[in-house]
Amino acid sequence: MMKKTSMLLFWVLSLSMLVCWCGQNAQNSIESGTWADEITWSLSSETKVMKEVVSTWDLVVVDYVWKHLDWTVFDTSVKAIAEEAWLFNPNRDYDAWLEFTAGAGQMIKWFDEAVIWMKVGESKTVEIPAEKAYWERSEDYVIHVPVEEAWDLSGAEVWMQVILWGAYPAKIIELNDKEVVFDANHELAWKDLVFDITVKSIE
Repeated sequence: MMKKTSMLLFWVLSLSMLVCWCGQNAQNSIESGTWADEITWSLSSETKVMKEVVSTWDLVVVDYVWKHLDWTVFDTSVKAIAEEAWLFNPNRDYDAWLEFTAGAGQMIKWFDEAVIWMKVGESKTVEIPAEKAYWERSEDYVIHVPVEEAWDLSGAEVWMQVILWGAYPAKIIELNDKEVVFDANHELAWKDLVFDITVKSIE
């Protein structure tokens, strides 16, 4: 009987010591931040996996190539393609890819929509009609200004880029002794476009 009682007491004491040891370790982990770090690491890992696919409001980083329908490149973030198309700009950082928030309206509509559900490393070619890109050309944006109402025109010439009323980019398309004609249409207005898009990262 005494032997059984001793064994029972031994197991009770051992169990009590184990519970105290676990409790103390948990308390130490919380105080030292180890436990919190493990939770944070687990959440970060889960978040990283979730961000392998683009969703609305994600910060997306992409490489792009803009082309006309005849596939002539007119802008790109890829250095090798810029050099091949004679578009290389030595003042541009080609390691700084295009960054924008998906679905926030920072890009033209179809470009914005195209990246949704794309994965990191995935590439896609998208054809965008003029009405979904920079709209069709409109005569409403061709502005005729009488010479006597224009500002100082010394040095002005046809095709010169100007800013109208401090906010609107335009170019001079006609200049004579009676009037100056400005075209405030976007340079890509009425043009269908092709985009090659590669998702580099999602944040």
